[in-house]
Amino acid sequence: IRSLDDIQLIRRNLQDKPRDLALFTIGLNTNLWASDLLRLRVYQVRDLEPEDTIEINEKITGKPRQFTLNRACVQAIRNLLEKESYHPGEHLFKSQKSEEALKVSSVHNLVKAWCKAVKLKGNYGSHTLRKTWGYHQRITTQFSVFRVERAAS
Repeated sequence: IRSLDDIQLIRRNLQDKPRDLALFTIGLNTNLWASDLLRLRVYQVRDLEPEDTIEINEKITGKPRQFTLNRACVQAIRNLLEKESYHPGEHLFKSQKSEEALKVSSVHNLVKAWCKAVKLKGNYGSHTLRKTWGYHQRITTQFSVFRVERAAS
C-alpha cells in the first residue's frame, strides 16, 4: 500500500473494529510475518509503553527476533484490550467465531477486503502489511539520504 492517504483511509474504516485496527497498525509498524502477529499473546503486550521491545521466536525461521512498538501500536493494543475481554494467556488476535487465534488465511481475506473497500487495485493479502512496511522504510530512507546528499553538494 504505497499511498499514505490510502493507509489513513483504511485506518478510518477500521475505527469501529478494534481487533482489525490493531492488526493493521501492528502489521504496518513492525515488519512481522502474519504468522508471528497471530502468535502474540495478551501478557506480552498488555503493559507495554511506546518504544518498549518484545522478543519472539519467528515461526518461519525459528530465530529469536526483537521488535519495538511505537505509540500507534500501543494505542491500538490498549483500545483493543479496553473493548474486548481477554485472559493474559489468550491470543491477541482472536477469531470472532471462536476463542482461537485468527489464521493466516483469515488475515489474507481481511487485508484483501480492507484494500478493496478503499478501491485499491492489485493483489493484496496477508503479506501486504509486511511489504508496505518495507516499501515505506525504503522510500523514507532513500528520500532522507537524497536530501542529505543534496544539502552536502
